[in-house]
Amino acid sequence: MKEDVLFEEVLELVKTSGAKVAYDKMLRAYPDIASPNPQFYYFLSCLASLNKRKDEAIDWLRESIGEKGYFYRPEVLEDKDLDFVRGEAEFVRLAQLSHDRYGEVIKTSEMQCTWQKKFADDIFLVFHGNQQNSEISRSYWKNISVKKTQIEYIQSADVDSLNRYRWCYDVDYSDEILKVLGCINWDSYQKRTLCGFSAACNVILNLINERGGICDSIILIAPWIPIVDTEVERLVQSIEEHNISVTIICGNKDIAIKRVRVLEDRIRTEKGMVRVHYIDNMGHRYPDDLRNYIS
Repeated sequence: MKEDVLFEEVLELVKTSGAKVAYDKMLRAYPDIASPNPQFYYFLSCLASLNKRKDEAIDWLRESIGEKGYFYRPEVLEDKDLDFVRGEAEFVRLAQLSHDRYGEVIKTSEMQCTWQKKFADDIFLVFHGNQQNSEISRSYWKNISVKKTQIEYIQSADVDSLNRYRWCYDVDYSDEILKVLGCINWDSYQKRTLCGFSAACNVILNLINERGGICDSIILIAPWIPIVDTEVERLVQSIEEHNISVTIICGNKDIAIKRVRVLEDRIRTEKGMVRVHYIDNMGHRYPDDLRNYIS
C-alpha cells in the first residue's frame, strides 16, 4: 500500500473509529515499510500521544529525529495531537534538534526543475503536492506516455521535512515559477500543460490568475484550491480569456470536492473547456490508474 493511501485511511479511522484503531493500523503497516518517511513517524507519534502512550510517542520521534536524522517544520511539532508529550524533556530536546536542522536546510533551498533539454513538441510540467518532492511525482507519472510530449518536474523551495517540500497557500510563487519557465524554453513548445497534485493545483491556478496565458492546458489532480473561495470569478475569466483547457481528476470522497464543483460549475457556466473525472470510492490522492485519465 502506498503511504499516501495509508495516511488517508488512518485519518478517516481517527474520525470514524478513534485513535486506538488508527494507531493499531499504523503499527501493523510499520514492518512492511522498507524506509518510513518523516511523515510516517509523525503519524505514529501523534497517534501514540492521542492514545496517551507517552514512551511510544517519544520513541517514534527519537527514531525519526534522533536516529534517522529527519526533521520537521517547527509548526508540525506544535500540533495539538502532541500536547500529551510536549512537556517532556526528551520531546523538547528532539524538537530543538529538528528545528536546528530545518533552519540550516532552508538557508540554501531553491526551486528546482528536472528539465535539461527540449526533445519533444509538447511539454507537461508536473508540480508535487505537500510533503512530497519531484521523485514522488515521477513515481506516479512514470508510466504516462503522451505522443510528442516530454514530462518534466518542478520542486518547491519551501521545505516541509527532510527531502520533502510544500506549497504555502499565502505565498505567490509566480516570479519563481516564471524564472524556471524562462530557463526551460517554455514558450518554444507547441502545447504547454501544467499538472498539479493537491496544494500545487492552487499554485497553478494562482499563476493563471496573476499572469494569464502562461500555459495552454492544466491538469488538476485531487485539487486543494482555496483560491476559488475568493477569486473564482477573476480566475475563470483568465482561463476563458486565454483559452486554457482544464482537466480535473478528483475522488468522489475527496475532502476537496466541494471547491472542485464550484470551479467546474463556474467554468461550465462560462462555456469553458473543462473535463472532470470523478472517481468512485477515492479520497484525496492520486488514482491508481492515472494514465486512463491523461491524453
